Amino acid sequence: MLTYVILQLLASPTTYGFAASVAGKYCEGYSAILNNPTISLPECGVPLSEYFWRDLYHPTFTVHKLLADGTFLEVAS
Repeated sequence: MLTYVILQLLASPTTYGFAASVAGKYCEGYSAILNNPTISLPECGVPLSEYFWRDLYHPTFTVHKLLADGTFLEVAS
């Protein structure tokens, strides 16, 4: 299920609030951010919350929340 959700998020990033201009990319400035999901660094162009990837391997807080919400809804139904 999670793989399906991730593929959906990547296939249509703007539908889920991700910036189209950074789809499939990450900003090196955000790679060390571990506890501030609302940070916005000028050199990154858009807030961290609009990126899918925090670094080369890890999704952002926003992706984790979408996955958690989807999992909760699936389990609760």
